[in-house]
Amino acid sequence: MSVWSQTSAEARRERFWRTAPKNPAREAAKRGHSYFRRGIRILDPHASMPCGEHQGKLMRAVPLDYLLWVDSQPWSQHWDPWPAVHDYLNRYVRSDPETQNTLPALPTPTFFVDHLRAWPTKIRCFKDGSSHLHCLPGHEDLLHAFAVGALNLSRDWYQPGRLPHYDLAPKRHTHALRLGAVLIEDNQLMQHQNTWLEFYRSKPQFADLPTPPRLPARRL
Repeated sequence: MSVWSQTSAEARRERFWRTAPKNPAREAAKRGHSYFRRGIRILDPHASMPCGEHQGKLMRAVPLDYLLWVDSQPWSQHWDPWPAVHDYLNRYVRSDPETQNTLPALPTPTFFVDHLRAWPTKIRCFKDGSSHLHCLPGHEDLLHAFAVGALNLSRDWYQPGRLPHYDLAPKRHTHALRLGAVLIEDNQLMQHQNTWLEFYRSKPQFADLPTPPRLPARRL
């Protein structure tokens, strides 16, 4: 077809031909991981972690608790880059006699969602209400893995602040509860906010850091 039609009905029929194909590298970046074709990448201890908050680190430097926890979740096998990590754990961790019996205890973090609330917005997916997905301090990397790998959220949707969280539409809210997130009441939500505030206060401030020694003046 050399000339595109102008009517809306014909434009809808021609949408496939008008739309450029998706860039897989860009789509993977939105999901918070690097792009590679499924099933052809083999990781070793000196390879780079392909996804998650530890992306870019050497595999031997990624916390083992994190790897084992994500790998134990049923949704991890559907996370595009994770099968390569699962294969790495089978070859270098679970098959190694030195690590078979000395595996660290898996952490048991809990993810929380509050009740759906309606609020004025022009965002279509939030018309029927939204909720917050968050965790207790210290488990942020697992929260990102759960949000990106299980709920298919974009890493850019994370909102740091008084209570770091992801916004959930009703369908994602239901899916998060199905995967093990805990529904909390308003009084518990306030307690979690106070826990985060105490966590922020306990972190060292810039003024508390030691002052580096001053180098002697150098004449030019």
